[in-house]
Amino acid sequence: GFPRDAPYEGYRGDVVSVLANGAFRRPRVVSELVVRGGVELLLAQTNLDDRSPLAREWALWGLRNMCEGSEEVQKRIAGLELQTAVETPELQKLGLRLELDKATGKMKVSKTKEAMDLMGNQP
Repeated sequence: GFPRDAPYEGYRGDVVSVLANGAFRRPRVVSELVVRGGVELLLAQTNLDDRSPLAREWALWGLRNMCEGSEEVQKRIAGLELQTAVETPELQKLGLRLELDKATGKMKVSKTKEAMDLMGNQP
């Protein structure tokens, strides 16, 4: 994994860029990344981060490169299922929360109790 504290701003993006570029039209590299959890690692880097703003873009580029010509990677990503919703400070500030609808497997956005109270319980 990545160090707890990045040695410099943009560090995550720099590390992810190496994986992303290394996977460009190189099936052997892609195969090795798959075995070592590279798909999941890159997916985990797709969140926004003010201290490393390009990490997300590099991760998306890397996933694109891994999917190109690799049915295994495509199937692996297609087979992923949403497990849980993650509460973020940004959503909390807006008075929103994400919930996983277990019946449909889709995300649902709803207002927090505090937001409902402020609005007089209006949905």
